[in-house]
Amino acid sequence: MKILFTLCFLAIAAIIILLGNKQIKIALFQVQNRKTSFLKSSFYSSLILSLFFIQYCLLTQTSFPYLILLLLIAATILGFLINEIVGSIAGVSVKETRHKVNVMYTAMAFEQSISQPSKVWIMLFASIFLFGSWIAALWSFWTNPLGDPEVYVWVAIFIFITPQITVIISNLNTLTPIVASEFIDDDLRNLSLSSNFSTIISSTIYFIFPLFVLKNASSETFSWLPPYWIIILIPLASFVFFGIIPFFIGIYKFKNQKKYFLEWQQNWIQEFKNSILISAEEKKSSLIHELHNEIKNRISENKMYKFLKDIKTESSEVKSDLTQAEQVIRILNDNKDDITKWDLQLNFIQRLKEIEQNIGNAKDNEELKSYFEDRLDEIKTDLENLEKNKNKMAGILTALITGLLGMLIKTYQADLLALLERFRPQ
Repeated sequence: MKILFTLCFLAIAAIIILLGNKQIKIALFQVQNRKTSFLKSSFYSSLILSLFFIQYCLLTQTSFPYLILLLLIAATILGFLINEIVGSIAGVSVKETRHKVNVMYTAMAFEQSISQPSKVWIMLFASIFLFGSWIAALWSFWTNPLGDPEVYVWVAIFIFITPQITVIISNLNTLTPIVASEFIDDDLRNLSLSSNFSTIISSTIYFIFPLFVLKNASSETFSWLPPYWIIILIPLASFVFFGIIPFFIGIYKFKNQKKYFLEWQQNWIQEFKNSILISAEEKKSSLIHELHNEIKNRISENKMYKFLKDIKTESSEVKSDLTQAEQVIRILNDNKDDITKWDLQLNFIQRLKEIEQNIGNAKDNEELKSYFEDRLDEIKTDLENLEKNKNKMAGILTALITGLLGMLIKTYQADLLALLERFRPQ
């Protein structure tokens, strides 16, 4: 009989992996098609949660806790709703803005994979950790008699908690560099933070059921564990340290970096204008050489620039049967002009190349001076707007909600577990 249960468990594990890959493909297809679907995300998350419960029941031979499952699904959907609300308040729920954010998130995740091999190793470690948790659950199932309270706890931990640790590691592995980046604007930073917050809420929910099982176990084996509220807060605490804190650091870095890029152009253009006025040909040549070197150095530092320049696909037609890699390349190809405009460093390179081209194409000094005056006016406006921009809404709201949830969990942990007890199958 245990062999049959094991085979069913492994079959469900395979289905969970397939559904996870399906979620990724659907998300990429929606980015291609400029769509988002709250209902699909909720459906797949709820389905995977249900399959985890089926795995638990197979290895513990307990009744299916369908009422507890419904409560947790409702809480998962609430997490998605919180993400939508925060996104609306922060101003990133407009369709075009969301498309911009989705494209840039995909581009930056891809850039990390080609420029930072360690990111790939972390994702590989997370996958191994997930498979290891399932093996550990089966080991506990085979080495203990059915009905042993310790089996209930260990299986719950290996099925619900350790897989979520892999999810947290994988998400924060991508999130932290993005929200801390000095090259993305507030739209991407805000929506990345709020989207991952809904994932962290889901992970917190997954932590609750094992602790409910632990509460009902009489064994002293787990007496060394810290208070329940500390365990439940692990996802939220990791989000604070690797999401919210880097978010505010990223805002500060972005403002300084954008200011530097604008002032570099402003100073260079002003010097070049002065060299035109005094007919200092040697100075002009020196400045043009400086401009060329700046462009060259920036391009050499940016692997995405070269990739976007060389990328080619046979067709821009939206298809749903492409592999994940093909979908990512199609998204980058279809949006490469926009990515160049949205990424701060790529935009800086583009601006410098425009200056270089205008110098080469200008008919006379008067035409060049007119172009430079217009560009200096644009830079002045951008610098003024940069000082006025105080958009930290998503970070502040998410930090407040995270803190509030932490306090509520700590205060009402006993009531929360008692509520689950009421829905426990007899």
